[in-house]
Amino acid sequence: MARRRGLRPLVLPDAVLLDSEGLSAAAAGSPRVRAELALAERLGATIHVSAVTLAETLRGGPRDARVHSLLKGVVSQPVTPGVGRAAGELPGRTGRAQTSGSW
Repeated sequence: MARRRGLRPLVLPDAVLLDSEGLSAAAAGSPRVRAELALAERLGATIHVSAVTLAETLRGGPRDARVHSLLKGVVSQPVTPGVGRAAGELPGRTGRAQTSGSW
């Protein structure tokens, strides 16, 4: 029996890890990123951001206000080897090509 190409099983996330590009896009009001985050939350996924992402995104100025507003509903995570491995494996589980720039 021939296998269909391009079809993947549906994988529902239990968590979403935002990188600096995703966090910045959400703070800037990107409709696509906001829609993906809203869907993830409706599906019961927890939104996470690493301490490294905060260092890459925040600059200590007034433009940080939007990011801080988003962080109220996000779980901040220290970067540990386990978190690094999980972030690296996430694209394989979700069918995305890479850990960053995937928004």
